[in-house]
Amino acid sequence: MTAAAAVTAVVVAVTAAAPAPGGPAAAGPQCYTATQGSTAAAACHNPDPEQVWLRLHIRCARWWDPSVDTAAATVGPAQTIVLSGRCWKEIRAVWVTLTRR
Repeated sequence: MTAAAAVTAVVVAVTAAAPAPGGPAAAGPQCYTATQGSTAAAACHNPDPEQVWLRLHIRCARWWDPSVDTAAATVGPAQTIVLSGRCWKEIRAVWVTLTRR
């Protein structure tokens, strides 16, 4: 097996501010991230009744390799999306952030 064939998968629970008092607790989207070589992807599902905005962030391992932050993607109720990006070389870290408007 070559190094390029290795795949890493991580489950990420995306959290945001607490819901309004008296309202039901929002479960929040759940994302699964995977890296293969210099490419990273996150598959995220939003079980909540309101839409949220998610961004994928990739930090590259080499100092000269620019990091990647995707544009905010709208994820509606009961919707699943895939976000992806890449570095020129190795990936140092991958995570997803959440915004509720």
